[in-house]
Formats: sequence, structure tokens, C-alpha cells
Amino acid sequence: MAFEPLKKALGNVRFSVDKAQAANVLLADANNKALDFQASRRAQIAKEVIASVAALDKEAKALQLLADKDSESEMRVIGMIKVLRGMKDAKDMIGIRDGAHLLRNELSDLEAQANEKISPIPTTVPVLPQEIRLDIQSDLAEIRRCFDAECYRSVVILCGRVLEVALHRKYFDATGNDLMEKAPGTGLGNLIKKLAEHSVVVDPGLTNQIHLINQVRVNSVHVKKDAFSPTKDQAHAMALYTIDAIRKLFENRGFNSRP
Repeated sequence: MAFEPLKKALGNVRFSVDKAQAANVLLADANNKALDFQASRRAQIAKEVIASVAALDKEAKALQLLADKDSESEMRVIGMIKVLRGMKDAKDMIGIRDGAHLLRNELSDLEAQANEKISPIPTTVPVLPQEIRLDIQSDLAEIRRCFDAECYRSVVILCGRVLEVALHRKYFDATGNDLMEKAPGTGLGNLIKKLAEHSVVVDPGLTNQIHLINQVRVNSVHVKKDAFSPTKDQAHAMALYTIDAIRKLFENRGFNSRP
């Protein structure tokens, strides 16, 4: 789940409450209709607190839609919204401040829980041939950066590039022919077919992987009514699968040339 919008909204609540308490502003001041400068300023500060809580409530509800249903994370988000309800009904700044403190702790626990579920994406594959190792490791490092930035379509496209480099190298090892130079437009599916013609076996699941990659690539080039957008879990699984597939492709056992 994406926590940054909620964290930013929570920070705005805490800032506005600190500002109000420093100026001895009460929530009731938001209803002040006086026209003098000081009263207007107090009313504005109080309204900023109320608006920041409303914005936080909106972000929490958006996060609830992204939470895994019937999971601990879903329960935590629902609990956060209940705290927010109390903050919206609070009669003083202390109630909102205490609620924001509770939410900060709850959000920290929720982030820790989410991070525990996602294993890091490796950026090295020791078994790769020296000629392509640096190129692929650079791509893997970029895949990790894109994943951390929640650019999941970019993760999928980069996985396609990594597979292309690896399969082209595997074909060169098997035949001595450089398709990257002679036929640079050879697609992933055709690469696998050409490898099979030379008795090189690759992971059978690559076909499904390639289908997903092609979906994203086509939608990136052509305007589609319903563009395919991979989820966080899909992007994460694809990155790990890509790394495992190229590792098996070049290690001494497993998916190598047939005897």
C-alpha cells in the first residue's frame, strides 16, 4: 500500500494543531464571526485544523480501498478511521493531538507489517556471464528503484529488457550467432523458439511472463480504453521471477542445454 499521502496528511494535522496550540486557539474559534484582525486570524487557524483532519480522513478512506480484505492491515486501517472519527468529533485541540499521536503509531506498525511481507529485489545474479553482468545488474538496480517509487509498469518493461539481454546471450552461447546485431527486433517469444531449435530449454513459465510484459508494452505505445496497470504484488512477483529465470538459464544445473 502507498502510505506517503496519508503520512503527509497526518503531518499537516500535527503542524496545524501545533500552530493552534502555540497561538492558544480553540476549535470553537472557527465559528467566530468577529471582524477584527485577531479574531479572524484565530478563526482561520482553527479552520485549518478542521480542514487538515478532513483531508486526513479522506486519505485514510482511500487507503482502506487498497488494504487487503480480511487481513490485519485492513483491520488496522479501519481502526485508524475510528480514531479519525473521534478526532473529527473532538471538542478541543488536545483530543485531536492525542488522536494524531495514536495514528502515527498505528501507521508505523502498518508500514512495518507491509515491509515484512515484501522481500527486497536482488540487484546481483552471480552466475551471469561477464559480458552481460554489469548491464543486467544496472537494470536490476533500476527495477528496484522503480518498484520503491511505485512505478510498476516500468518494473515490468525493465524485466522484459533483462530477459531480452539474457536470452540473446544464451542464444549466442548456443550458436555463436549474435541476434542482437543481425536481428535486433527479435521478440521474446521468437527468442525462446529459436533457443528451442538449438535444444536450449528455458523455464516453461516464461511464456506467461512474456505475455504480461507484452501487455504492458503494447499499452505503453498504443492508446487503449483500459490500459493494463500491474499491481504492486504483480510487479514484485515478476521481478523475482525474472531474476530466478535468468539465474536458472546460466547456472550449471536446471534450465540449460539438453545433453
